[in-house]
Amino acid sequence: MKLIGVYTKSHRILKDEWFLASLQDNYDVELHNCDIAGSGTYMEPSWSEAVLFKSDTIINSIKKYWGEIFVYSDVDVQFFKPTQQILLNAIKNYDIVCQRDDPYGNLCTGFWIARANEKVLKLWQEIRAILKQEKRDQFVFNRIIREKPMGGKIKRIFNYFMRIFMGKCRYSYFPVTFFGGGTITGKLWTPGTKISVPEGIVLHHANCTIGVENKIRQLKYVRGVVETRQKNNVKHL
Repeated sequence: MKLIGVYTKSHRILKDEWFLASLQDNYDVELHNCDIAGSGTYMEPSWSEAVLFKSDTIINSIKKYWGEIFVYSDVDVQFFKPTQQILLNAIKNYDIVCQRDDPYGNLCTGFWIARANEKVLKLWQEIRAILKQEKRDQFVFNRIIREKPMGGKIKRIFNYFMRIFMGKCRYSYFPVTFFGGGTITGKLWTPGTKISVPEGIVLHHANCTIGVENKIRQLKYVRGVVETRQKNNVKHL
């Protein structure tokens, strides 16, 4: 299965030392280098360039791998377990399944699995068109895909079938074990702030923080928690 992603010069250390170093599945990895000047820091001009490059890469990949299922991942991600079978199970009844960005129902565009079909292509083409005015792809993504907010079980079922009827993307979330910096709190993370790492964590996306240095600190923090738990479990065997 294809796993695609993009990276900039400033994020190469994340790609090499965290993302690729921890990947545990035999994905056909296709990472695209976004050659921009600048640090790619959130909301800076170089970051906006990278967002456009990311959207174009996704659209081109959907067309290239038409009819297939593929995974997209940012490179500020570290893996703790194999993911491929979990992802294939998750996508069975949906067009796209994303990491949960916060506790309020927003989806994260930093890690997801999708079908390369008409619905997903149209979604990203709409996003790309709006990005000419709006810099933040994730805001646009959620505004388009969450036309009807998910509520209780009956409402979720109703929305699911309405999206089929209307030709819209059927979408869902991964559990919190597909963890990000804001998945549980929804708050910007700064070094020194405690992170409640879920038990059984599958992967960690170092988001909801600003700058590569902070991302690396968050990655180290979460890995330290997981490794400490593993050592404690071994002691109790």
